[in-house]
Amino acid sequence: MKTTIKRSFGRTMLMFVVLGPPIGGIGLGLIIFGRDVLDGGHLFWGTLTMLPLLAALGFVYGIIPATLTGFVASASSERIESNHLWLATATTTGIILSGTTFVFLSREMAFLMSLAGGAAAFVSGVASLAVRPLRGKTERAEKVTPGTDG
Repeated sequence: MKTTIKRSFGRTMLMFVVLGPPIGGIGLGLIIFGRDVLDGGHLFWGTLTMLPLLAALGFVYGIIPATLTGFVASASSERIESNHLWLATATTTGIILSGTTFVFLSREMAFLMSLAGGAAAFVSGVASLAVRPLRGKTERAEKVTPGTDG
């Protein structure tokens, strides 16, 4: 049985838009409350029950950086053939765009958003390796394995 996945600009961008904001929101919540969560303190169960809310807040605050990061990653995908370099580009773009979105509010918040945005961009990039467009391979790919140039 052959697996076929259509590689496209839109599918790559959709992966960033759908996965990035909730991952960034949950990541930001764990960055802020992480010490209490890891210590098993009073915030442990509270944070676990707030994961859906953190994911929803990720969409409120992270949809613009995620969309822009997805656009840059999709646009640069055909020019960058190495998966490692493409992931580094997507992650760096996520860090910069997430941080600059909030730099006008406070520097501390911009730093925390950069961390969460970078993690979200990296995870979204890894998830979209199978659908990112490659030069000359945008129609159909035979059995694509994430992490390969497939």
